[in-house]
Amino acid sequence: NLQRARALTQSLDGDGGHAAAFVTKLDGASESWVIGQALAMGGGGNRDAVARYLHELTVTFRDVMSGDESLMINGEQAAVLNKAATAWDRKRIPGMIDRISRARHEILVRNMNIDATLVSLFLDLHRSRSALR
Repeated sequence: NLQRARALTQSLDGDGGHAAAFVTKLDGASESWVIGQALAMGGGGNRDAVARYLHELTVTFRDVMSGDESLMINGEQAAVLNKAATAWDRKRIPGMIDRISRARHEILVRNMNIDATLVSLFLDLHRSRSALR
């Protein structure tokens, strides 16, 4: 699908602003805010758009884990990502990336409910961050 390929390419070209903002805002956010974000993201029911966002989120966490601007895919977001890097335990990030990938698989392949999958994922990410305090 040419349209899907273009959308994925645009996502890979560094449009990580939404995901970077989400990752940064998770620090100190309430669970109700996290649930609201999940429902807003899944509200349209567009599986491809949600999958693209989850890919963007994976890339963002990878950038946070690297902590090196020269290695960041979303280099234009370096200031935001470096701030986020100080708030996350880099040893936990591979597990979080795996959790995001599983959620993406559940939505695209297993046809799971988008809202329920995103709420579960976003709460897992939030609680993983909160556990560091």
